[in-house]
Order: sequence, then structure tokens, then C-alpha cells
Amino acid sequence: MFKGHSEIKAQIIVVEARQLTDTASGFSGNVDLNFNFNSNTTKSLSGGLGSEMYYAWKKNRLISINKYNALLNIDDAENAAVNQGYQHLRYTYDFNYKYTGALFSQIQTNPVLRIQQRFLLGGGPRFNVQPYGVNSLMFGTMLMYEYEKELDTAIVHSDVRASIYLFYKIKLGKNLSANSVTYYQPRIDQLNDFRISTSIDFSVSINDKINWMLLSNLLYDSFPVSDPGIPNLTYSIQNALNFKF
Repeated sequence: MFKGHSEIKAQIIVVEARQLTDTASGFSGNVDLNFNFNSNTTKSLSGGLGSEMYYAWKKNRLISINKYNALLNIDDAENAAVNQGYQHLRYTYDFNYKYTGALFSQIQTNPVLRIQQRFLLGGGPRFNVQPYGVNSLMFGTMLMYEYEKELDTAIVHSDVRASIYLFYKIKLGKNLSANSVTYYQPRIDQLNDFRISTSIDFSVSINDKINWMLLSNLLYDSFPVSDPGIPNLTYSIQNALNFKF
């Protein structure tokens, strides 16, 4: 099993950091490639492919975000390869300049964190405090059903969680921008079972179509899977090239 914390990918998918405030109609999207080498408690290589597809008309938007990662543990031949990924589908409707409603579904697998499958279904409002311009600020509250099956124990969790988040984006220069998003996701019936995730991303525009990105994520899960090898606190740092079309 992969034990190095910097190799562990976050359980919470950061969707609000994507370009959800674009107003252009029609089809658009981008793909990204990443490759990383880590050396801490183990040596590993990781690489991945992601895509984001958008279709907008009038006040409506359909969003599909997909990610696939492969990790190679150089020091452990028996557990050399781990594949993980997710698919996120979302529909949003802009009621007005300040208020957007969203419905979403998500399926995810993460063997590194010993999650065989996680399925989410939910929705809620997003309040666009400052959606456009140099600075963007959004606040959202969602309710979601979560089904999760652990990889080693076959334990199944079936819960309802809130998902409360704050998103901020700032343009730091002509070619440099940064954004941060923080999630708080407690179980409705057991508030001491919660997750807190903070993501800070930097993007440098190489040209109109290509960006270089530095992606970082920190996650605290008060009740991870039933495996003493999985810590409450995990983080990831990743480089990626993003191609727009």
C-alpha cells in the first residue's frame, strides 16, 4: 500500500475551482496532463489525464469533469501499480446574477485511501458574492447522499452530508492567477464525523490555449476508512499542463 502522504490524492473533488462563472454559450472544455515523482517514505511515480467539458445555453450549464491517475510504487514490487479516478456530472441554472442552483452526481475510486467506490448525489444553492472581474468570491451550501464501500473490509457507509464551501479567485498579474476553496462536509446525523478540505491552486498562462498549474490540497477526515495505515490528515501537491479548446 502507498504510505507516503504526499502521494495520497484527496477524497473531496474540487469542482468550484473550475471555470463555473464563464458566460459564453456553446461547447468548450480543456484537458490536462500531469507527471510527478515523490520520494519520502517510499519512492513513486504518478501521472494522470483529466478533462473538463462544458455546454452552456441561456442560463443553463452542463459540466462533465473526469480524472484518471496511475501511481507506481518503485520500492514495492507487490503493490507497484494503483489506478484511481472519478467522474463528476453537474447541472447549474443561473436564477440571477447572484444566485445559482446546482444538481450533481459523482462516482469515485481511490485505492490509495482504501476506498473501493464512493457515489454522491446532491444539490443546493451557490451565492455569487462577486462572480466576475479580477476577484471572484462564491459561497455554497449543498445537501448530498453518500454511498461508500471500503476496499479491504467491504464495509458500506450510507450517509447524508452537508457540503459547505467558500471559493475565492484572484488575478495576480497578466499571466498569473490563483484560487482557493475550502469545504466543510459533516454528516447530518453525526456532526463529529466530518471532512475539511482546503485547496490552493496557481495557474500561469503560457499562451491563450496552454496553462501550467500547481495544484495543492490538504484534507482532514475525522473518520477515514477502517485501516490504521490511513491517517486523518493527508495532502497532495501536483504539477499539470492544461490545454483549452
